[in-house]
Amino acid sequence: MQKIKVTIAGTCLSTLALVVIVHLYHVLTVPLDSDPIAGRQMQTESMLWLCGSAVVQWTLQYGRAPTASEGLGVLPLRGFPMLDGWKQPIIYRARGVNAPLEFHIYSIGSNGIDEGGGGDDISFEKSQLSNRK
Repeated sequence: MQKIKVTIAGTCLSTLALVVIVHLYHVLTVPLDSDPIAGRQMQTESMLWLCGSAVVQWTLQYGRAPTASEGLGVLPLRGFPMLDGWKQPIIYRARGVNAPLEFHIYSIGSNGIDEGGGGDDISFEKSQLSNRK
């Protein structure tokens, strides 16, 4: 049992380190002056990917997604501002008791209106982790 916990912790730290590197790469290399909307979109997608990856790792470790009251505050990302490219807070929604492994993370997007992940909101989907290369 101890070996499994160490392996999960090591995997979590490795994944988190990779996510941080990817996020920093996107933040530092996006030409914000040439296309500010695309730059903000990319910053938002990077932050959503960072938060989503951390929630997935947390879920693997604890067997459930963080509750609505725990939110993103339980993640080991306390040094990162949980803001999208428009400096709005990243939104976390737990799916609840009937779906303890499910969650929704999104940004309200450029229009500044919370459309529950619809409209111009930008969402993180767990399937993005397996599609990212």
